[in-house]
Amino acid sequence: METPALFDTEMPSKLSCTVRCAEVPGCDVVAYNESAKQCMGHASILISNTAPNQFWNVGYTATISTTSSPTANATVIMKRVCAGDNYTFVAYLNWCVQLVTNPKSSWSGAKTVCQGNGGQLAVLDTFDKYTYVKTNFIGIYFTERLWVAGSLKDGLWYFPSTGEVFNQSLNDWHQVFNDLTGTGSCLSFFRLQFYSANCDSLYPFLCEEVW
Repeated sequence: METPALFDTEMPSKLSCTVRCAEVPGCDVVAYNESAKQCMGHASILISNTAPNQFWNVGYTATISTTSSPTANATVIMKRVCAGDNYTFVAYLNWCVQLVTNPKSSWSGAKTVCQGNGGQLAVLDTFDKYTYVKTNFIGIYFTERLWVAGSLKDGLWYFPSTGEVFNQSLNDWHQVFNDLTGTGSCLSFFRLQFYSANCDSLYPFLCEEVW
């Protein structure tokens, strides 16, 4: 079953399109065409188990673009609200993120908690995400570590949810420093940088919603 768009109008940008959606009751997903400046708002049901990157009843089934620079005539599907409890929607990143400070958890425990709330450990795979965490959670990560997505395998650090290998030549973002014991194989965020840490240590953690 398909439902009509709640609105179909011209908007100057993706961000203004999501803002328009916020003003319309029931709207939680927008489709924005870069070339035509066409903004369509929809009510949707997320298929989180079988097809986490697709929407049902948006008027069509659309796979979300994972590229940062879609083609000029591409229609970009963006989520407007967060489905899980206690997530914050970051409009300019089109990102739902949650800080969990209590109870603290091991890396694998944090991963399980995030998955149980429709998400995963936060993947800081863009400089903008890294900057957002650095700016907004300074009160936490300057006193203790935060678990984030990242694992060590065969001497390389990678994002387990995407398989992307860290580029260690980049400063701070993507660069991983060893903890004092040198035995850590899970990734933490601490004092503006990534650090290896013992996976069984109990820390706060960041979740992001998968959609």
